[in-house]
Amino acid sequence: MTAYTNIGRRLELVACLLDHEASTGRGMGVVSVASRAGREKSQISRGLAALAHDGLVGRDHDSLEFSVGPALLALAAQAGAPDLVSSAMPVLERLGAVTGERVDLAVLHDGQVLTIESIASSSTVQAVGWVGRRTPLHCTAAGRVLLAPMTAAEVTALVGSSPFPTGGPNGPRSRAELMRRIDAARRDGWALADGELDSDVTAIAAPISAADGRTRAAVAVSGPSFRMRSAAEGVVAAVCRAAAEVSRVGA
Repeated sequence: MTAYTNIGRRLELVACLLDHEASTGRGMGVVSVASRAGREKSQISRGLAALAHDGLVGRDHDSLEFSVGPALLALAAQAGAPDLVSSAMPVLERLGAVTGERVDLAVLHDGQVLTIESIASSSTVQAVGWVGRRTPLHCTAAGRVLLAPMTAAEVTALVGSSPFPTGGPNGPRSRAELMRRIDAARRDGWALADGELDSDVTAIAAPISAADGRTRAAVAVSGPSFRMRSAAEGVVAAVCRAAAEVSRVGA
């Protein structure tokens, strides 16, 4: 009974955060959550700490406000597209075996790239990745293919105007440069980001399309640049084949 009660109380905290974030776009402090839930601050603090440990909520280091965490966002995205996840997983696993690198399935969420599934590389030296990871749109291969169907105005509304936050040394520094790279992704049907998010990581992504032709997700392969650069041509072909296969079976 105690375990059920704890789960119920923690779900109540998640519901508070979701409702507040949906209406205000902001997180909540411990005192605010306690007031809204009608419970002691110490109880709320322990509950939020447990949720944060599991990645279900996150805490801003500056404001100390809690908000819905990346793991919960990934679970929600999976729940919203179970057919996509189930049809993609066998394809992603084969892609990982062929390339030997990390493979991610990502969607657009709240102006960022959200990883909803991830297949780790078999190598000890590999790109960082995990389910629930959020990365910028402007300097990632997955972000580029997710932005490709959009107009310039829609892109600006999502990523803002330049200068963009710096990641790796090769990320776009101006709106014009970003649009050129998006245009290339739209023309080629895939995108490459070499040293854009991280200085020593290269990623290649292709779009997964729904039956009506809209882009619903991206499949990306990423790894250390010293390996990916020499294998880029083969990886591009493999990623594009995988994305097309998922588009067919998951449409």
